[in-house]
Amino acid sequence: MRITKKITAYILATSLLLSGITFYNNDQSEVKAAVGDWKEVWSDEFNGTSLDTNTWTYEIGNGNWGWGNGEAEYYTDRPENISVSDGYLKITAKKENYKNFKYTSGRIISRGKKNFKYGKMEARIKVENGNQSGVWPAFWMMGEKGKWPDNGELDIMEHANDRNYVGGCIHWNPNGFGGNYDHRYQGGDYYFSDNVNNGITNWHTYGIIWDEKHIEWTVDGVSYHTEKFNSSNSYCFQQYQYFLLNLAIGGTGTLYTGKQTPPEDYKTAVMYVDWVKVWQKEEAPTTEYDGPYVTVTEDSVAKYTGSWSDFFGSGWTGASGTLTSNGTIADGFTINATSVGRTGDKDSIWGIQGKLMNLKYYPGNTYKYKCTITSDKDKRIFVKVADDAEDALAGGYITLKANEPYYYETDVNIPKDFDGTVSLKFGMGIANDGDVIDAGSSLKVKVENVSFVTTATIPDPDYVNSQTTTEKPTVAPTVKPTETTKKQQEETKENITEVTTKKQQEETKENITEVTTKNQQTVTTTKNTSYKVTKPGKTKVVRALRSKNNKKISLKLKKIKGASKYEIKVSTSKRFTKKTTKKVVIKSVKKVIKGLKKNKKYYIKARAIKVVNKKLYPGKWSKVKKIKKCEFYKKRRV
Repeated sequence: MRITKKITAYILATSLLLSGITFYNNDQSEVKAAVGDWKEVWSDEFNGTSLDTNTWTYEIGNGNWGWGNGEAEYYTDRPENISVSDGYLKITAKKENYKNFKYTSGRIISRGKKNFKYGKMEARIKVENGNQSGVWPAFWMMGEKGKWPDNGELDIMEHANDRNYVGGCIHWNPNGFGGNYDHRYQGGDYYFSDNVNNGITNWHTYGIIWDEKHIEWTVDGVSYHTEKFNSSNSYCFQQYQYFLLNLAIGGTGTLYTGKQTPPEDYKTAVMYVDWVKVWQKEEAPTTEYDGPYVTVTEDSVAKYTGSWSDFFGSGWTGASGTLTSNGTIADGFTINATSVGRTGDKDSIWGIQGKLMNLKYYPGNTYKYKCTITSDKDKRIFVKVADDAEDALAGGYITLKANEPYYYETDVNIPKDFDGTVSLKFGMGIANDGDVIDAGSSLKVKVENVSFVTTATIPDPDYVNSQTTTEKPTVAPTVKPTETTKKQQEETKENITEVTTKKQQEETKENITEVTTKNQQTVTTTKNTSYKVTKPGKTKVVRALRSKNNKKISLKLKKIKGASKYEIKVSTSKRFTKKTTKKVVIKSVKKVIKGLKKNKKYYIKARAIKVVNKKLYPGKWSKVKKIKKCEFYKKRRV
């Protein structure tokens, strides 16, 4: 529903081929997800007599240049345009003179009230008189964060004129939140087999299946197009989005309707919405991280793999110039402005920008942000650490003196629950208030020695990313490993071989060298003793019998060599959530778990744990075993 994405009818074949949009007719398949995979989490079935304003907000007016599309209607909140009755939402586009517009209609959004991230989103819709020129119904979503197209647009269904197809599309900015404007889009179309009797004027269910990797479009449960996310657009389609429903009327500048407008005898078109629903899949069972932690000191600027980018608002403020790199990312950049632009706009200082977008960061930590800034003239600039909504996490105006380095330093606190982007930005255009430089002047500003540093305690990435973790020794071993023979390896079932000579033992009493296999971990004690730890194997629930009264479970686990103890989790939830899960640690492989609820199903999993020097080295979790109500039980010694 934005102007630059819309395509004229008479150049569809050429423009869509060039843009990468593809059409789908026969390449259709049933949606693979079984009904049981999904759980309905929200719906609006429009069963009342008025719009639920706890869910929806009316959008009023004609927006900026017809909502960015050259639309000809004026949206209202009048019952003549938006009403709820007989179990339907009705959006009516009428021909009438209203506030200097020729047409009225309705548009509602769920922004700030109902937004979703991933799932199956569907609406059952028909459009009475929907095959008229200039009529443009749409069911779509937009990202809660940022401005268009940075926030990502997800068109679930839209239709125009008397076309025998509906379309689905995504729109984004490959430069990310707050990046230089660059609109990209990709999508496909669904062709109706009988447009007269079974097209937009008849009931159909339009939907998407959306996860962190792709979006799949459907009509009446039939999948017709899929788009996989990539490095340029995943940032905005892995965010929360809200719904929009509207019935637009195309104007003489509306590209999506091919600049077609309604015929002279046009009276009304009505978009009926039976319901809007959202389903989501239950998450796979998860457990809290309970592995080792490491403390790191990290500079996000030094770790950055991209480059400094610029913006010169030549058409906005008249600013112009170039940005050149000083070397590495930490070495910064130099702005050579041929014109700092003109005043008049309150944000004119952002007419020239140097930016480092989307830094890596650790939430819940405070960063020390430093840089050195030197200008060839007295100048007021703005230094900002921005989130994806362009709000400042830190920063403000500073005043530079000609040829005097300014040593900038500030603390940036990133909240623990923060999940947005973090970017470094410098506004160097002419400030609308209080600048000492003349409009149109040239300017050279050098930014260098840039750092964004924190010390954070994080889960050990080696432990998280593999079955084996390696702790760096505090003191390097003084004995080099010697080779073992095949015979020695065969004799050692766990492949832990120690090869030392008497002379070595005498010279280094506390140094033990080992040759290990893949699933082992180097541990160094404070006494400079180095040895290897092999993680325990994967156990399994051999037996799980429920008592006659269903309040106890008798468990037996597979014994794992080298295990010091076993951890068992019993839950009424497949996801093993905190509130529903009981944790038990045992040293043997048998246990009777008591205090269960009589009429509940239970899920059980277990893992073996090895303890070395008071440190825990857990093995993999067993497969989850489901325990239903038991109708038989033989009392056993446990």
